[in-house]
Amino acid sequence: MNLKLIFLVLVLFFVSFRANAQLGQVATIPITDGELVGTLLVPSGWAKPGPVALIIAGSGPTDRDGNSPGATNNALLFLAQDLEKLGIASLRYDKRGVGQSAIPMTRLEELRFEDYVSDAKAWITKLQNDTRFSEVIVIGHSEGSLVGMLAVMGTNATAFVSISGTSQRFSNLLRRQLANRLPSALAAESDSILQSLEQGRRVPTVSTELYPLYRPAVQNYLISQFPFDPRTELGKLTIPVLVIHGEFDIQIPVSDANELASANPIAKKLVVPRMDHLMKAAPESLEGRLKQYNQPRIPIDETVARTIWQFLRSPGKT
Repeated sequence: MNLKLIFLVLVLFFVSFRANAQLGQVATIPITDGELVGTLLVPSGWAKPGPVALIIAGSGPTDRDGNSPGATNNALLFLAQDLEKLGIASLRYDKRGVGQSAIPMTRLEELRFEDYVSDAKAWITKLQNDTRFSEVIVIGHSEGSLVGMLAVMGTNATAFVSISGTSQRFSNLLRRQLANRLPSALAAESDSILQSLEQGRRVPTVSTELYPLYRPAVQNYLISQFPFDPRTELGKLTIPVLVIHGEFDIQIPVSDANELASANPIAKKLVVPRMDHLMKAAPESLEGRLKQYNQPRIPIDETVARTIWQFLRSPGKT
């Protein structure tokens, strides 16, 4: 896999862009220098309080629908719609610096991983204070899995669902995804940069090839994220946990799902055959799976929403 494809898979370009018009109710929460904007989707005929899911997007400039520049797939939009059909409301939102939750570009260097966690907590509180909803579950996709498992701590969220989440510290995830895919000189530079960032030390000079991953504007964010171990954090949860993963995920292997589920004795796990990182049925070839990152009309596997629905109805969940 060449560098261009690696960077497409990692989706780590911290830039701001406009989101498409959203269907559903607009929801907002205030932040410094602006507000976060989301979409609340409530099933028609909603007559009494029912469950609502907070859906947290993955890394980089991924918007509330699961889309990034050059990678329009609508995965999270389809998830919200599938949940709606099963009677589950949802709120998905643009993260800080993304879509309609834009922040001044000068503040990007101030962004920390903990900001995303605090924002998710604020959304949980907003939903818990809404009398239309009987309970709040949190669904984190990809990097959103780690955000979500940290956000539910100290709240009254009733369940957590990890979809396509890694069991690795993010620095180790980068090492694994870049292993044997970089020329020796770049591989050595990348490892040196990662070691410095893990120790909390910024790196002033980064080669052109690695600049999208490690440029100075995102180094503080990476330094703030690297200490968190998903296995340790998931193991702290005492609420019901569901881990969902795709057999054909090219970003995060199924072994990560096994490790995550093993970290919490009450966790349930589902590996969906032939499903990819975007929750969609995937072809055998790597080229075909990469193309799906920019296939906005292909729906996600209906197994995902149905399993979440069954999980919420399972004995002992509440």
